[in-house]
Amino acid sequence: MDVSIAKTGFCQGEGIRVMASIQNKSSRDIKPKYCLYRKYSYFANKKRKVETKDILKEEGEAIPHSAGQTVTRIITVPSTVTTSILNCNIIKVEYRLRVYLDVKYASDPEVKFHIVILPALEGSDNQQSSDFLTSEFDQFPNPYMSGGMSFLQNPAAPEPSAPPPSYETYGMYPSFTGLDRKP
Repeated sequence: MDVSIAKTGFCQGEGIRVMASIQNKSSRDIKPKYCLYRKYSYFANKKRKVETKDILKEEGEAIPHSAGQTVTRIITVPSTVTTSILNCNIIKVEYRLRVYLDVKYASDPEVKFHIVILPALEGSDNQQSSDFLTSEFDQFPNPYMSGGMSFLQNPAAPEPSAPPPSYETYGMYPSFTGLDRKP
């Protein structure tokens, strides 16, 4: 059995395309099986507790005895699963995809893939950031700016030939005269 997947990072609700080339040299029909499972690891007081839970199980079509086949299967990651947590000192949430053959009265050959589950994105990044800006920042308008949140708009650039204004023009900076005197 030779199994491969194109990548290891998937969003919630995305499909995992599994390609398997299987040579059945036994005298019985065999079925490829797929299992996506979650592994929780808890770390405290220099001890580790591990819990595993099967998320989904699927079964492929039977491959006849003394035959070879290439099987492609799309396994959809449920949109309800939590995302992977791999960079925390006290908890780890890992996912694995296990592809195995169900061989009666023999040990089942299997291949495991580490899978990273990422949060699902509803729209494009630009659409999400603009939705966030309009929904969150409009609650706090700035009374000193005309038009509310005008800092979100790009101001018109001055002419490239115009020199910058002097510091005294705006009166924003303190006067430096008399600062070098000692009390």
